[in-house]
Amino acid sequence: MAAASEPPAAGRRAQALLDEARRTPPVVDRASGHRCERGTHSRLATGLVVCWSPPPVEGVRFAVDAELAAQPVPEHLGRRWRGRWGSSLASFWGAWCASEVCAKLADVPIVVLAAAGPVGPSPVTIDQHTITYAVTHHDDLVLAYGVLAS
Repeated sequence: MAAASEPPAAGRRAQALLDEARRTPPVVDRASGHRCERGTHSRLATGLVVCWSPPPVEGVRFAVDAELAAQPVPEHLGRRWRGRWGSSLASFWGAWCASEVCAKLADVPIVVLAAAGPVGPSPVTIDQHTITYAVTHHDDLVLAYGVLAS
């Protein structure tokens, strides 16, 4: 039996997936013909797709979101989240991507989650789902990887 201070096995596997995602460059592909058969993906404004295909882990769901680091912040979101995400475009998109990943994993529409502002530091609990996420930067992308271990 695991010691009380150790995370459950699914939680350790989930953290290992996040650690690996941070070390591995993302797969970026053209949207036309793209097949993310056993993974998850995020579509960029450029028409490209970012795909994350970690190995299957029983009891773990995963999600990815990506945005272009230099794209402008939509005016309505900038107003709504003012003072809650930092001062750079990359910090806004990091908060946005983290919120998107959490919305996907908690099965909550992003418009509902975003109305409350960006999610807090990882891990977060939304509707009784504890989600662990990591935000990374690669080239001109901001990426968030999230896992939900049951």
